[in-house]
Amino acid sequence: GHDTLDGVKFYTRAQMGRCQGGFCTYRILQIIARETGKDMLEISKRGAGSELLKFRVGERSAFETDPHAEIPASAGEVSREARP
Repeated sequence: GHDTLDGVKFYTRAQMGRCQGGFCTYRILQIIARETGKDMLEISKRGAGSELLKFRVGERSAFETDPHAEIPASAGEVSREARP
């Protein structure tokens, strides 16, 4: 019944080993997607707003294909004016 990474983590203790989920996180995402029918892009760490994946490997967002495009603030990028 768990459909977030933290839900699985708290129930199974997965992602709490030495690698802190470095090896199992992708596999857990695959299992959650298979069991819930969700797309991997919809799966979050702890609920709405904490989705882990922004796009699939091979897909490119607008700011990656155009080097002069404005990068959205939601991408975690500091605006060009604020850079030192």
